[in-house]
Amino acid sequence: MLKSILPPLLLLLSPNALLAVEQASKNSTIDYQSRFTAAEKRWLRNHPVLRHGVVSGHKPFEYIDENKLYRGLTSDYVAIIADQLNIEFETIVFDTFAELGLAISNNDIHLSSYLPPYWEDFAIFSEPVIRMPIVMFARQDASLVTGLSAIDTERVMVERPSRAEEILSRDFPSMPLSYVSTPSEGITAVVEGEADIFIHNVFSVEYYQRIDGLEQLKVVGQTPYEFDIKFAVHPSMAPLIPIIQKVISGLSVREQRLIFDKWVNIELQNSTDIRQIVASVISIFALISLLFAIVLRWNTLLQREVDERTRDIENSSQQLRELARHMERVREEEKTKLAREIHDELGHSLTAINMGVRKLRQGFLKHPQTANVTAIPQLTAISEVIRDAALTSRRIMSDLRPSVLEDLGLGAAIEWLAHEFENNYGIKCRLQVSELLQPLSDEVATALFRIIQESLTNIAKHSKAENAQIIMTCGEDWLTIQIQDDGVGLDVSRPSNAGSFGVQGMHERALACGGELSLTNSVLGGASLRVQIPLSTIS
Repeated sequence: MLKSILPPLLLLLSPNALLAVEQASKNSTIDYQSRFTAAEKRWLRNHPVLRHGVVSGHKPFEYIDENKLYRGLTSDYVAIIADQLNIEFETIVFDTFAELGLAISNNDIHLSSYLPPYWEDFAIFSEPVIRMPIVMFARQDASLVTGLSAIDTERVMVERPSRAEEILSRDFPSMPLSYVSTPSEGITAVVEGEADIFIHNVFSVEYYQRIDGLEQLKVVGQTPYEFDIKFAVHPSMAPLIPIIQKVISGLSVREQRLIFDKWVNIELQNSTDIRQIVASVISIFALISLLFAIVLRWNTLLQREVDERTRDIENSSQQLRELARHMERVREEEKTKLAREIHDELGHSLTAINMGVRKLRQGFLKHPQTANVTAIPQLTAISEVIRDAALTSRRIMSDLRPSVLEDLGLGAAIEWLAHEFENNYGIKCRLQVSELLQPLSDEVATALFRIIQESLTNIAKHSKAENAQIIMTCGEDWLTIQIQDDGVGLDVSRPSNAGSFGVQGMHERALACGGELSLTNSVLGGASLRVQIPLSTIS
């Protein structure tokens, strides 16, 4: 039965996804003209408001929270579609999929983002937006299962209703099954020994294990099935399907992963009271200050420890090198940890606050009689402060631990460094990066990244160069990186250890990886840094 019509959609995106949507909005004219046909643009102009049907209670994919807000993984995709197409979704809540499917077939609802596939005779479905493997879960000490046909005496449990129950009932009618109402019940049943195997999609199990603090199960077997989430529309709304697919295909893998991280790992909490928003903004800036104080304090303690150890082992260079290597590893670990804390806690708080401000502003715009003359300018100013804080947090996270190094490897990280170097200092930087013959360990990749980063910083500060070049080659025995510039070169009259802690740090990083580093003047002018790492130590 139809329950209620919700207020306009409230966007709830992770920091990176939110910034991506805001950037898309700024460039919407360019994107709009380039991606859609004239017929598609005309269709969108004729359909500025679409009715969107939702059945609540399907965390983490789609549900209505206690504040009557549409939430879940699909809500982020719907929000991105609304922003990029400049349309509004009127969200209507139903009690069951049967009611939602009937509303779609009668054209009472234009769009559904979470409709089971057995309604394909009455609706047109998009390509899968999300593909979720259906797997077999068991306790940590359980043996692996080669497939569904290998299940013999094991007690199997599934959620009813669910995609897994539908598939097993159809393809394995003789398999004895027990049923639970929620994934949490299925996980608990396996943990407590009431069942041996729980068959479900992997993302739901991961979500409920985290949100309910349940004991972790392990995947003991794969199935050939997936649980696909697709958009569905009434046949008369068929032109909307290719438009939606163009928007979804325009999202990067990283943007989609951020949406998954947000809803599978973390659930945000809303606050829409303006006093709470202002208080939260103050708290966030206090948190930023505290984080910086922690970093400074930690570096002071590390430096003090290094100084104390140096006095004790000043006659043992090998021990000192091992200590420096340990300190560097600790620093990188702390930077990574701090970057994740900023992303998970600060970034999500900024997002929740920004969404609250947007909702208040929308409310005032719709009901101007309830707002005083300064309310909307104040909310706009707060939004600007929050946006600046989000950009600052992104820059801090990038400085602490560039995600491109962790996600895409050293080659992509070098390209990112060169791009940032050109943008920040106006010095052209050419790249010659060959493919690695074997993967790098995290320690070696980080060391080489920091060496290149420090070298480019020195070029920007001291070389007066107009051009730079980074060459990475991988031979049979050595990985070699050479960085050159066309600047003033090195001052040979200056002692090698005078004010050159950055160069000493690069030497120590190379030695810690079993390699060597040299810094000389190039015969063509400028300086040339060369670092070589034996392939036997990089993996």
